[in-house]
Amino acid sequence: MQAVVLAGGLATRLGARTLHLPKALIPIAGRPFLAWQLEALARSGFSDVLLCIGHFAAQIREFLGDGTGFGVSLA
Repeated sequence: MQAVVLAGGLATRLGARTLHLPKALIPIAGRPFLAWQLEALARSGFSDVLLCIGHFAAQIREFLGDGTGFGVSLA
């Protein structure tokens, strides 16, 4: 199964926390939010995830790699 994750916004409502960090990588309980989200998708049976990213996309790609560390394949 494939999932689509929208993660490309500017996060203007989050203020200073997102001046140099995309909102998808803001830590929640010590881990980036997107890590929690991808692992939850993997546990639910999703194997392929299409990330729609824009703002700070390079940081997101660098953190996630190919997705295997989170149990999914990223596109």
